[in-house]
Formats: sequence, C-alpha cells, structure tokens
Amino acid sequence: MKKGIRSLVAVAVLSAAGAAMAGSVAGTGGSTEITQIANNLQLVQQYEQQVMGYVQQGLQLQADIDNLIRNPFSLLGKDIGGVINQVGSIMSGANSIAGGVAQVDRNFATKFKYTPAKNMASNFTSWHDTSTASLDKVLKGVDLHRADYASDTARIAAVVQASANNKGPTAGLDTLRDINLLQIEHTRKLGELLATQHEAQATYLAGQVARDEAKSGRNATIMGSGNLPLSSSSIGGL
Repeated sequence: MKKGIRSLVAVAVLSAAGAAMAGSVAGTGGSTEITQIANNLQLVQQYEQQVMGYVQQGLQLQADIDNLIRNPFSLLGKDIGGVINQVGSIMSGANSIAGGVAQVDRNFATKFKYTPAKNMASNFTSWHDTSTASLDKVLKGVDLHRADYASDTARIAAVVQASANNKGPTAGLDTLRDINLLQIEHTRKLGELLATQHEAQATYLAGQVARDEAKSGRNATIMGSGNLPLSSSSIGGL
C-alpha cells in the first residue's frame, strides 16, 4: 500500500512540475496551487522520515533504560542524564513537527479554501495537545508544574528526580521508562497522521494536476480552432 502511495506521489509531483510551467503559458492559473501542494507533500515526507527516526531512537532508548534498571549498581549520573536529554529532545521535536504541520495546513486551507486541510490541522493540533497533556499529568503526579521549567528535557529531568527522591533511584528510572514508552506510542500516532495526510494530499494533487492539464488541453483546442483556415463552403455561406 505504501509503495503505491509513494509511486502516486512521485508521479503527481513530476506532473505538477510540468503542469505548473504549462499552466503559466496556457493561463490556467492552477500552477500556484499545484506547486504549493507539491511543496507540502515534500515537507510531509521529510517529517515522516524524521518521525520514523524518532520511533527508532525511542526504542533504542527503551533498551538502554531497561538495561539500567536491570543493573542498578552501574547507574551513572551522566548515563541517566544522556537518556533524559534524548527523550526530551525527541518529545520537543515531535511536538514541533505537529505544530508546524498544523500551521501549514491552516494556511493552505485559508488560501485555497480547501476544507480537508483545515480538518488535518485540527488532527495535528489535537495530537499536540494530547502529547502536552500527557506530560502535564506526570508532572502533576509529583506536584510539579509545566510553567516552572523552560523545556521538555528539564520537565522530564525534574519528574525523574522527584520520583527518585520519593521512592529511590530505580523508581526514577521506572518513571523515565513510562514516559519514554508513552512517547513512543504518541510518536507512532504522529507518524500515522503524517502518512494519512501524505496520502490525502497526493490524491488531491493528482486530481488537481489532471484538472489543470485538462483545462490546458481545452484552452489549446480553442486557440487552435481559431487559427483554422476558412473552407470554401464557409466562404460560400458568407
């Protein structure tokens, strides 16, 4: 299924490049929209790849955390700090992607009156809010507040430290593991949203390219018919 989507995207983007140039000559006016959709598709594809990388990083971090839990006597502050930094970086990156795509969709919906883009924006905004709320819930569980910290990394570090202070070092790692597992789940869902948007935009782009090319063909036909030489029967009928 994904291979088919990728093929559709490739064909649509290549067609868009040609249609954009042809559209400017034929005067169809559709090239700007086609080009912007193609640009959005490329952006979403880049984000998809980045999110897939985040998921893989999260899974590797989970293995590192599990190893630390199994070997509590080998715990080193720099090791835990490094894991926390990576977990926080992935969380912030994913949230930034969701927020950025939502804004792109809102702009596109407004400029081109494309309602599905507005719905996509709502989906990414909802994902972002859910991700933020999940960490807020963990913070409140240990009497901490988001506004007191400048970044997701700092918030995660504070939660882990609070858990360790209350119940011991292993409890702190348990909390970090739970946060990372939740993040992996959220990140996978973000990837699914991006894949859905990618498919929807590819389909819309392919249709827009087809409509633009059809309109260009009609314009060319009209222009061509106007240059046809008059036949003798036509002259006789004047």
